[in-house]
Amino acid sequence: MFLRHIEESYFKQKSRINWLKEGDLNTTYFQRIAQTRVSYNSIRFFLLPSGDTIHDPLEMSEHAIRHFKSILGPSVLHPPLIASPPSWFQTLLPFRCPPEQQRDMISLPRAEDIRRVMFKLNPNKSSGPDGLTSGFYKSAWGILGDEVIASVSNFFVSSFMPASTNSTILTLVLKFPGASKISDYRPISCLNTLYKVVSKLLVARLKPILPDLILPNQTAFVKDRLLVENTVLAGELVNGYHKKGGTKKLTIKVDIAKAFDSVSWDFLFNCLEGLSIPNQFLHWLKSCICTTNFTIGYNGMVQGYFKGKRGLRQGDPLSPYLFVIAMNCLSTMLNKAAEEQKFNYHDKCHASKLTHLCFADDLLIFVEGSLDSIQNVLQVLQEFHLRSGLAVSVQKSSFFTSGLSQQE
Repeated sequence: MFLRHIEESYFKQKSRINWLKEGDLNTTYFQRIAQTRVSYNSIRFFLLPSGDTIHDPLEMSEHAIRHFKSILGPSVLHPPLIASPPSWFQTLLPFRCPPEQQRDMISLPRAEDIRRVMFKLNPNKSSGPDGLTSGFYKSAWGILGDEVIASVSNFFVSSFMPASTNSTILTLVLKFPGASKISDYRPISCLNTLYKVVSKLLVARLKPILPDLILPNQTAFVKDRLLVENTVLAGELVNGYHKKGGTKKLTIKVDIAKAFDSVSWDFLFNCLEGLSIPNQFLHWLKSCICTTNFTIGYNGMVQGYFKGKRGLRQGDPLSPYLFVIAMNCLSTMLNKAAEEQKFNYHDKCHASKLTHLCFADDLLIFVEGSLDSIQNVLQVLQEFHLRSGLAVSVQKSSFFTSGLSQQE
């Protein structure tokens, strides 16, 4: 009976079924779901930019490793960025982390805090390179609990993250059916469970400052804010765009290319330093973010090895919160440019002085429809790219106009 439960647990993980909690053993059912997923997610070839296809597993692995190493690892293809020292952020951003929150951020976690985080983790999520899920740690907590607590506590005392703990499998997940190019696959990070515990403990210390730090334009990943608020407001602002005549106005939908993967570490940590985030907390973050190493996983195999040099991992609990902090700099740059009259407000935004709305890594920018205003908005986006590494995806971005002629 024990082995049957182990077998069921294995196929349950493979099938990713989280909604079936109770009932009879479903090993055959879970196995069929797992087989269906394997067939759907199998990568049989890659289409190269030249138009050729490669089917050889070794060539495919080398192609995938080169691609993601060029994005996340050391590469001469990355253009040099404009230096953004902490003093630049202090001029740009008014927020400073207050002393009482600084004390909370550098407090050491208690044993009960570590246990609580571990037991909140989903036991059926994919494991990292060590193969140990939170379900394993929970079931063996009576034996391993003290060692887990000691290991996590040691990180907060020493600020040292072992390379083995922070190793990552980049699992390739297709963005849409029929994916063929390597860029059609999204790299999702499979992290070790002990790292997830550390990361979630840091998130719990970072989240309380976000409501005061992040501008109201951003509603993602901030406590007591809802994405639907921005959705409703955006609908009100573009209402009537189909009507002829009226004042000239423009809404620009901005998509950030490879958003999490391309953010500069120097930009991010200089920003946090400028916000008076305590040095000890920054050391903890750097030990998590800047010691990453990657292997590529697909078709049930793991290939390659390279060290990360930029970007945030999709799948790391810290990543969305650090990313919205980086995007908050763009929000402030846009607001400041409008205040300096580098571009004019959208006709429905004069009273509120609203320039844009953020949906995590997507933006809607609202601006008066003159050429000067549009060019100056694009200049702000370009400066942000040259400082942070976050560029606009021209292919995925678009704009909507009202009151402009076809010639304009």
